[in-house]
Amino acid sequence: MKDYISKTKVNTRLATSIPSAIRTKFDIEAGDELYWDIEDNKIVIKTKDAIK
Repeated sequence: MKDYISKTKVNTRLATSIPSAIRTKFDIEAGDELYWDIEDNKIVIKTKDAIK
């Protein structure tokens, strides 16, 4: 069983896309800021609402 929702690739500019299911669920739009962290050796990405 897979333990992820979706998979993306990092391009040559070291950027990646946010899968549409995640963008929709968390109402992420162009220009929104995302906050990156490491927890238990995992990459964690949080929206502004999640860090309040």
